[in-house]
Formats: sequence, C-alpha cells, structure tokens
Amino acid sequence: MKKLILTFTALLALAFIVVSCDKDDDHQVPNTELPAAAVSFLDTYFKGITIRKTEKQTPTATNKTAYSVELANGIEVDFDQEGNWKEVESDNDTAIPTGFISTTIVSYVDTNYKTAQISAIDKVTAGFEVELTNDIDLLFDPSGQFVKIIL
Repeated sequence: MKKLILTFTALLALAFIVVSCDKDDDHQVPNTELPAAAVSFLDTYFKGITIRKTEKQTPTATNKTAYSVELANGIEVDFDQEGNWKEVESDNDTAIPTGFISTTIVSYVDTNYKTAQISAIDKVTAGFEVELTNDIDLLFDPSGQFVKIIL
C-alpha cells in the first residue's frame, strides 16, 4: 500500500512539474489592454461583433504577435505590440471582411477565383499569405502582386 501511495504521489508531483514548466506565455487580459490601433481596427472592420476573448502573448523573434483577439463570429485577429494587424483568420472557413486588405489582392481573388472568398490573411516576411474558402492558399508580395499558389 505504501508503494502505491508513494508511486501516486510521485506521478502527481511529476504532472505538477510538467504543467508548471509549460512555456505558454499567453494569458487572458481585459479588452481595455488592447492598443488604440487594434481597437480602431476592430471598430472599423468588425463593428458590433462581440469580443469573446483577448489574450496577451510574449512576442518571439519569429512571431511578433502580441495580442490575439477571438470574436464571437469565429474570427481571430492577431496584432503586434503597436496594435497593427498581423493575421485575420476565420475558424469556420467563412469569408472575412476585406476592407483592410490591399485592393490589388482583393481584385486578383475576385477575378481569378470567382466562387471563392478570402477566409484568412497573414502578414509574412515575403508579403501576404491568403487562404481562400476553397482551401487554396496564395502568396502575394508586399505590394499585393500575386507570386504563387502555396502547396
């Protein structure tokens, strides 16, 4: 019986250590902590949509995201520390608003993919990665010119 209790205690301690060493630095914060630029972006392009959750993250060298906002309509918007959008993505593969996206990108999608809409856009070093509702991913350069289909 002592062995069983000792084993259980050791496993419990190990589980506690593993959980406490988690490197996930994301934590929920009040919406009032968002930078003014992020608030303005949400008010402009997602007016009237309730914020479900706001998380503050520790930006890394490869991922400059500082805030992640989950909206009630299933769209997630990531912002950098200054409140500039980094990524906008629909979790249910539906269209996202396009008013903030380069008209060159929107026109290219409208012309070449008439039955699809933009479901996600991500700012990347090479420009913009765009995901369509038909599961095609496109890469555009920083000026919005089409580069290639991402496989």
